[in-house]
Amino acid sequence: MTKTSASVSLATHIDAPLDAVRAAVHDPAWSKWVPFLKSDTCEGDAAGSARVCVMAHPDPQLDGYELQETITENDRDAGRFGYAIANPPFPVENLGGTVTTEQTDDGVLAIWTAHFDAEPEVLEEVRPMMLHSYHAAFQGLEAHATVG
Repeated sequence: MTKTSASVSLATHIDAPLDAVRAAVHDPAWSKWVPFLKSDTCEGDAAGSARVCVMAHPDPQLDGYELQETITENDRDAGRFGYAIANPPFPVENLGGTVTTEQTDDGVLAIWTAHFDAEPEVLEEVRPMMLHSYHAAFQGLEAHATVG
């Protein structure tokens, strides 16, 4: 079956200072605030740097799964952090994502967008799972950014 290019995006308001939100997003050690990551190791924080994120998941097949990632952009001034996952834990290909942050009148607007290729029947499964994950991550980001 032919794969389709798709994307999923989640926007949320974060009630925290922009500097604190960007400090967390642009530090590639996301396991500090992403609840579905146990740990991560990074070669650096610039575009082209490798990052390995170890998943925390109730499913034993996914718990401990190592995501092999490459940072594709990390521009703190513009509020953009991008990554590509070489080995997604579900049946998609060419998975990449971007988290953007910008100041608004009442806090920070954070948007997480992912793009990928998948068979049409997989999209129905993958989209809600990704949105749920991004929602949980943004909750962790807000908690992390307001502590500091």
